[in-house]
Amino acid sequence: MSVFECTDLHYSYLGRFPALDGVSLRVGHGETVALLGANGCGKSTLLKLLDGLLFADAGTFTAFGAQVTEDKLEDEQFNQGFRSRVGFVFQNSDAQVFSPSVREEIAFGCLQLGLDQATTAERVGDVLAMLDIAELADRAPFQLSGGQKKRVAIASVLVMNPEVLLFDEPTAALDPRTQFWLIELLEQLRAAGKTIVLATHDLDTLPDLADRCVVFSEQHRIVADAPTADVLSDRALLLSANLIHARAADRGPAAAREPRPAVVSVYAVEGMTCAACTQKVGRALRGLPGVTAVSVDLPTASASVTSAAPLGPEAVRGAVAAAGYATDGTARNQTPA
Repeated sequence: MSVFECTDLHYSYLGRFPALDGVSLRVGHGETVALLGANGCGKSTLLKLLDGLLFADAGTFTAFGAQVTEDKLEDEQFNQGFRSRVGFVFQNSDAQVFSPSVREEIAFGCLQLGLDQATTAERVGDVLAMLDIAELADRAPFQLSGGQKKRVAIASVLVMNPEVLLFDEPTAALDPRTQFWLIELLEQLRAAGKTIVLATHDLDTLPDLADRCVVFSEQHRIVADAPTADVLSDRALLLSANLIHARAADRGPAAAREPRPAVVSVYAVEGMTCAACTQKVGRALRGLPGVTAVSVDLPTASASVTSAAPLGPEAVRGAVAAAGYATDGTARNQTPA
């Protein structure tokens, strides 16, 4: 049985502005599915339908084997069962975080589901520790940084231990360190068997995040549903969906007129002791803007980074530090790719 099954969904805002046009999709237990597409293609709208915040004008949406409709969600028992199993992390944390304190924000969902104070307090403490934000518990959310708000928003969902997690542009507007932390968290949630559906533009992190990708056209239809590696290797598809520019795909006269040679920089990295260490460092460096390839070598304790332009030492130091290792951020050598 699928977790979600959408059949021929149609949705228009105000009845005039199409957002989904005949969208059909299945999501299985334990899958991580990435929704890809240009701005306005319908990704966020689909997430809101999957969370029961919007309802299709036509078509059917089934969750956990039961059809989800506006009328059914008015039934208290059905609503509580559905809400306890599906959690949504919005792109803009300010739209999600509203309580006077972080502790109250995280507790809100549990209390709405009818959990008692003692159980709620225990869960809140566990999630504060898990996300390393215990020191923020009594602060007001509006006083926090963007990265801290994102952690609080995620905590407010994880505290209810939902089976399915929906993320709208999870890495948007985050610094490299917070991006790396979030990617590692998503990997842990995948390993724990959670079903994850995320909308994203961040193609660089997809190999670490998603089992398969669903690509939307700018006409609000699904044009591809395939394993992540297959989608990322299909440049014609990415171009047609406005996910990459022709210049990035080395196509068209503009690319010929204005070539952008890449640079390979080699950095010394301290503290790596195993293959898992090299994977962490590689993921962290791949998250930096302009990076197209990373190779980390354990015997020489070095990382070779291919990028569109030389990277700033502070950015490199920050990314490697976020992975738990150290570098001075200065390239030992730098050559054209």
